[in-house]
Amino acid sequence: METRFIPNEAWDPRASSLLENYADAPVRGMHEIPYMYLFNANSFADGTRQLNQSIQTDGDADFALRQVIGIGNVISGPGFWQLRNPSQRNSISARGLSINGSSQNTYIVAPEKVYPRTGLIGFDLDTIAKAVVNGQNYAFLVFYGVKRLPGPMPFPYRVPYRYKLSPFKYVFQFTVDFFGLSNIQKFQVPIIDYDFEWYNMTQCVISSTSEGTVNHFRTGQVFYKFYDSNSYPLMRTHIPDSYLCDPAGGFNADGGVGYCFPVPAVAYPRGGAVTFEVIANAVANPNIVMQLVLNGAQRIPC
Repeated sequence: METRFIPNEAWDPRASSLLENYADAPVRGMHEIPYMYLFNANSFADGTRQLNQSIQTDGDADFALRQVIGIGNVISGPGFWQLRNPSQRNSISARGLSINGSSQNTYIVAPEKVYPRTGLIGFDLDTIAKAVVNGQNYAFLVFYGVKRLPGPMPFPYRVPYRYKLSPFKYVFQFTVDFFGLSNIQKFQVPIIDYDFEWYNMTQCVISSTSEGTVNHFRTGQVFYKFYDSNSYPLMRTHIPDSYLCDPAGGFNADGGVGYCFPVPAVAYPRGGAVTFEVIANAVANPNIVMQLVLNGAQRIPC
């Protein structure tokens, strides 16, 4: 594995000093971190209706839902998707969102819908039509938003010095020579020189024993689980890579995800590390070298 450090000339518009202020909004006395819940629909039979499904939220914090990703990987038209209020008695929309083929992959919840701790995120799925990637079912829903935790933002989100932001990216490489959803590999990207704000991620395959030397985006290969600088998980379980960083928006793309994770940004201190876990599907192209790029900005004291 290899880590490289590259100044990033492509400036992300979210790279601003507003992170400290945004992270405390909008509830007084609380702070927000990005968080994801995964629903695995691979056990459902194609052609069936799966109504009154739900995910129970964690017990440590309320969850503000802002989008649902992967709908087109689970159901197909003619059919519908419907999200329920926290009370579970009513749906959020007047009628289910109609799905026409696989073009509607993301459901935006604007401005947000807050589900209390240990509550249920309820939804209906009609009709199941699972996506297949690398010869395996790829029917996942990701519920993406923020957790609201008590107290002000901890270090390193708030720091006792003035700084300016300078675009920066970390490039990390690892070989996928491990397979099976129970074979969890942990990696760390060390943070050098200055505190770092992380805005989004990209990945690509840079070599493959079966394909020769390549340099292209590849998703469906691995699942990630990231942690913040205080070892708090940013997702309940491992999330498919295309739901985090696929530029095409997922396998049944056209209404896709884009570079959406993490929002809000996550801060890491100098001398710390971005810690993440990886699991991999058993696919036809073993021993590929993946390149993960963490785009963000360094905090330069001034």
